[in-house]
Amino acid sequence: MGLPKDPQKLQEYKDKQSRITKARGTPEYREKLSVAHKGYTVSNETKVKISQTLQGHIPSEQTRLKIRQSNKARWALKDPQELLEYKSKMSKIAKEKGFGKWNKGKTRSEEHKLKMSKTAKVY
Repeated sequence: MGLPKDPQKLQEYKDKQSRITKARGTPEYREKLSVAHKGYTVSNETKVKISQTLQGHIPSEQTRLKIRQSNKARWALKDPQELLEYKSKMSKIAKEKGFGKWNKGKTRSEEHKLKMSKTAKVY
């Protein structure tokens, strides 16, 4: 179908798209989506298909750059003192609850070690 060629219709189309885009950010719209998706479950067959499709997928360099910038921006907005307090607080909680110990001392086969090494080298 494409975009309208008539400048007036094109402007009307753009205005309509703008209104739709703005409406998507409203709490009412999000609530409608939430209600519409409640109770929806994905079948195991679909999960397997999605998994197989994404196997071996490597994000593009552009995508990786966007993710990197987003993560940097998330931490850059914080006050350095706040960041230090947050990290120490999270560290304390992790030590108290024993996070990370579930994997300590786990033995892996040589085949598994090679797979992990190969995956790490991709990135």
